[in-house]
Amino acid sequence: MLPTESLGLAGSLRTLYHLKDLKRQGWLRRGVPPHLCESVAGHCYRTAQAGFHYTGDLRTTAMLFIHDWAES
Repeated sequence: MLPTESLGLAGSLRTLYHLKDLKRQGWLRRGVPPHLCESVAGHCYRTAQAGFHYTGDLRTTAMLFIHDWAES
């Protein structure tokens, strides 16, 4: 069972809401100052935008949109 399955819809949405404040961990581990780090939500959004722009495929766009939710 995924951790969010036990939280229900409200808990899952609360977890996802915090992705806008969660900095990408690889950047932090490499010593990038937090104020320069990209957020997980921002990264997923921009990746999905690029995917849709280049492919026009909604399934690909959806996969790109959620691909880093596991960082939460």
